[in-house]
Amino acid sequence: MESAGRRLRLLATLAITLGIAAALLASFAGNYLRNSLAANAIATGTNAWLADNHGLMQIDAQGKLVRERSLSELGVKAISELHAIDATHLLLAEPGSARLKLLDANTGSASGVIPLAAPAPQAPIRLASRKRGQSFEIAAVLDGAVQRFDDQGKSLASSVKGEVRQAEGVLFDGEAWWVADSTKQQLTQLQADSLTAQDNVPLSGLNALRVPGIARLSRGQMSDRDKPAVATVIRRHPENGQTRVVDVFSDATEAEFPLPVGSKALDVAWLGKELWVLDGAQGAVWRFDAARKPLGKVNDPTLNGRLTGSAFWRSFAEGIATASRLAAIVCLSLGALLIAWLLHKPVVALIRRKLSPPEEVSDEEDWEARR
Repeated sequence: MESAGRRLRLLATLAITLGIAAALLASFAGNYLRNSLAANAIATGTNAWLADNHGLMQIDAQGKLVRERSLSELGVKAISELHAIDATHLLLAEPGSARLKLLDANTGSASGVIPLAAPAPQAPIRLASRKRGQSFEIAAVLDGAVQRFDDQGKSLASSVKGEVRQAEGVLFDGEAWWVADSTKQQLTQLQADSLTAQDNVPLSGLNALRVPGIARLSRGQMSDRDKPAVATVIRRHPENGQTRVVDVFSDATEAEFPLPVGSKALDVAWLGKELWVLDGAQGAVWRFDAARKPLGKVNDPTLNGRLTGSAFWRSFAEGIATASRLAAIVCLSLGALLIAWLLHKPVVALIRRKLSPPEEVSDEEDWEARR
């Protein structure tokens, strides 16, 4: 019995150790996914900038790679978000840091640092901006809320708790901020200065989809309807991860962009009258016109090679993360069950001894025992 108990204790220790190792591996793979092909931005001028786990790539309107900036050149370890303020300025966020880097949108060189004075400094999930004369303001999604900052990082306002539950994306349409709220499944319009809610547009498929990315048609630009969309939004299913890219209109109707089968949209942005969609599954940037007609993909050999390589490693990391999470659950559950059994077994035996009636002893056995 003692040998069997020792084996069970050894098996429980091994299961828990493997479970912890699998959980750490899943966390590592998850961190890689968050930092790989995490963001892209389209400047409002003639160029686009894409960020991946190697650095930045500048692409012209014809889809040709103009220049690259490595992570070391930028002075960061990874890029979690990239936003174009205008044709000359970019904002870059690094994972785990509330210090934004200001970049020259023409060259990609750093031109300053903006430390966000948030109540609890952290890396913003999404960024947007509002031009104010020669300066600008920043809206950052932090901990599910939207916070507004000046161009020095001073906090100016924050969205009202309850009016915004789980912000996933934010943009400025020239008059107000729009926020994609994945808990309320709606686009919420916030007053430009106070960030109080003014209006909302429900998203179809309530409680069925998440909204990880958001961009907007250029102000005043028309699609195939009589007015521009409120926003162009990535819709992602929470279970299978499938994505759709749609224009959302003020009457809550949606019009879908026909992405290739198997695509996984990571980010969207408008370059002039074209929508560019970064596809993390197929390693491509797909182009569409304002009427959602496909225009093919951005076709630069170096760019496509980078994106294809990133897509492969993303797919590999997703497989490792999924398998590791499952292994962690199985191993930790098995270890917990074995420990419960080992702790439970002596208690049950003691209770049984206490509750069992004493064995009857015959007179002959008693006489033999006394001898």
